[in-house]
Amino acid sequence: MHRPQLSALPALLALALMCAIPAWAVQDAYAGAAEDEAMRQLGLAHGDLEAGRPELAAKAAKSAMRLDPNLVDALLVHALALEKQSDLGTARAVALAYLGAAGEAADAEGEALIARVDEAEPVRVRVVRLESGEVIAAFVGREHLEDPVLNWRVRGEWKQVWMEQSSHGEWVSTLTLDEAQAHRLTWWVETGLGEPLMHEGEDGEGRPFRLALN
Repeated sequence: MHRPQLSALPALLALALMCAIPAWAVQDAYAGAAEDEAMRQLGLAHGDLEAGRPELAAKAAKSAMRLDPNLVDALLVHALALEKQSDLGTARAVALAYLGAAGEAADAEGEALIARVDEAEPVRVRVVRLESGEVIAAFVGREHLEDPVLNWRVRGEWKQVWMEQSSHGEWVSTLTLDEAQAHRLTWWVETGLGEPLMHEGEDGEGRPFRLALN
């Protein structure tokens, strides 16, 4: 009878052991390793955020979520990192996702982040230039506003229009201007109660937001 050489025995034993291990045990081992690495990435994200490296913190937080989608705390770190990079709109969206995923266990910092973003950026402006030379400026207000009015002027008297609410609950108004007008556009937004959406100390018409196009 042919006997295996002694040098082949370790490999044969390893193969036998692998065949004896149930598939679910192998899957659990892989899952455990992924969860451990996810926690390590989350720790790196916290460290980078505290050290003032938000770009690295965001990357590490996203890696943690890819490795373990149940690690919802990584969403909060990602949102905080985006806020540090002044990407307020995305930071708010990620913070909302965190609050929805965490539920009652959510850290109060999630709500605080959303409050800070809403105070800093109550109205967002998206500017698109067309090949024709026209400029489309879309003004989008947060959903918690009450009947906001867009006030604007281009080289002349003030005009105003009620912003309309979209299917997503946001308040929207869009202006189409030519390039020359766009560079001289001045605007501000007030609520239906006549309260200007300005930073503290600013008074709307006296110090309106100015849309600067480069």
